[in-house]
Amino acid sequence: NYLAFNTRPGRLFASGIIRRAIASCVDLPAIITGATDESGIPISSTVAPTSWAAEHPPGAEATRDVSGARASLVADGWAVGADGVFVRAGARLEADIIVRQGQVARTRAAQLIVDQVAECGISLTVAELPFSSDIAPRLRYPNNFDLYLGAWQWSLDPDDSDIFASSACPTEESPVGKNFVCWANSRVDQLLAQGIA
Repeated sequence: NYLAFNTRPGRLFASGIIRRAIASCVDLPAIITGATDESGIPISSTVAPTSWAAEHPPGAEATRDVSGARASLVADGWAVGADGVFVRAGARLEADIIVRQGQVARTRAAQLIVDQVAECGISLTVAELPFSSDIAPRLRYPNNFDLYLGAWQWSLDPDDSDIFASSACPTEESPVGKNFVCWANSRVDQLLAQGIA
């Protein structure tokens, strides 16, 4: 399970500052414990922990730092509104986390995220929606969503180029793709190409 930020230009989470603020506002171990009845484990990679390609030891997760997250938003021009939610240029720092209906652990995780980031002046709402009629169309071009809590399956021999390559961002001509968050980084593109080779 993962939380996907829509990084397409013009979307709220195109800002790395806001994405990092959310990462700093959550207590990942508490979310995993609460969402999975203590049966989940943190995984900091798209690579299965049992794969030959898994990083050992795994990368460190961000630790919760509410004051640091709030300070970074203030430095980015956000101000606390009357209701405690950050506002900039008349726009509130708010969004929906869309979650597939019937996915209990994902819905729990989304609600825990909502509850925790509220302390950082970020207003999120869980929206449970049917996948095929509502979520799937949003994940296609022009990618009309802000946050999506979903899941994927791994291969033991990983190739992340279809997820992270800039060229995998959906377009009008090719509206479906795994890089539906439209994340793009030229250095990562080079590394993915080298890895495939």
